[in-house]
Amino acid sequence: MVAVAACAAGALAGAWPFSTLDVETYLTYASPFVFVDFEAPLALRWAQWLAVGVLYALAGVGIWALLGCLERGGRVSGNRR
Repeated sequence: MVAVAACAAGALAGAWPFSTLDVETYLTYASPFVFVDFEAPLALRWAQWLAVGVLYALAGVGIWALLGCLERGGRVSGNRR
């Protein structure tokens, strides 16, 4: 239960910078350049982009689990040799 809460908190922490950094315009090539706010502290910029990365990682694991590729315990299912 704690892992689910941590994943939900990580997804929420990634969703906020995803929208504030306007990542979707960069992913769809709607913007010809990436704006970087050099007035913001470096640690804050790193934390924001790290949170977006966590959001993508959790989305990937969620899709992987929905496709049934994970066994109980987080191991990849399939034939092992």
